[in-house]
Amino acid sequence: MCQIDGKKYQVVLRYEIHCAEGGKVEPVAFPPCESSLRLHVTIANYQLQCESYRSILAIIHFCDA
Repeated sequence: MCQIDGKKYQVVLRYEIHCAEGGKVEPVAFPPCESSLRLHVTIANYQLQCESYRSILAIIHFCDA
């Protein structure tokens, strides 16, 4: 996410995209707001940690066998 001028830049960018497409823009075309991006990063981090723990448990189980 680009931050040239902080949150003001996000609003300007969203408005420019909206105007360029004549108001017919799918919501996924807009850059994410800070709260959405933070939630996405948190979920991705959690999934990565779960996968890491599963890998470690598989290695421990393999070594015990």
